[in-house]
Amino acid sequence: MDAIRAAADFAEPLFTGARETIAALAGKEGVTLGIATGKARRGVDHLFERTGWRDSFKTVQTADGHPSKPAPDMILAAMAETGVAPAATYMIGDTRFDMEMAASAGVRAIGVAWGYHSPAELTRAGAERIVADFAELRHLIEA
Repeated sequence: MDAIRAAADFAEPLFTGARETIAALAGKEGVTLGIATGKARRGVDHLFERTGWRDSFKTVQTADGHPSKPAPDMILAAMAETGVAPAATYMIGDTRFDMEMAASAGVRAIGVAWGYHSPAELTRAGAERIVADFAELRHLIEA
């Protein structure tokens, strides 16, 4: 994958609204952004290089240092690192594993309709809400 990403013509587009939502939320008082992903740290580092988001996320938890989802370890480590309480923490994800991890960690879960698993599957796995796009997600968090 590193060789593919290094190619001059490689393009990995962001979902519509992602850039604007991250920028708005990263600058909002009282909001702490973090990443809890099954991807390797090198993939997150590549994302940061491409987007300039490194300083937008206060904690990054990857599969390199934690058991796979739905184990709660990534969320628990993120909360410990940032000092954010479970009641104030949301896991936003696109798979049932994300929703199950949220439940295991005792935090709230928001599913996104544009990912790997269907909204119905996310709801069955514990999502309290499903958002259709980044604009809706941003509005929900800012509310």
